[in-house]
Amino acid sequence: MYKLIAIDIDGTLMNSYGEVSDKNISTIKKNSETKQKDEEKEINNQDIYDYKKKISELESQIDELERNNRELSDKIDDYKRKISALSE
Repeated sequence: MYKLIAIDIDGTLMNSYGEVSDKNISTIKKNSETKQKDEEKEINNQDIYDYKKKISELESQIDELERNNRELSDKIDDYKRKISALSE
């Protein structure tokens, strides 16, 4: 959010009484609101990118854990077969 808007008021925005017209004030406010919305969109787009990146990283970690789990399950099954063969 803007704390200060500085404008060079050199007569192009002011009327002959030295006042800024309602139309110009309205245009300034509209442009300020549009700029703020654009910045919010940029922030939201960056957030979305960051979340998607994090989700992708977590999915990779899940895949790795699942592979490790399968390997451990296979090893456990091998040990069970060996134990079973020894006890016969």
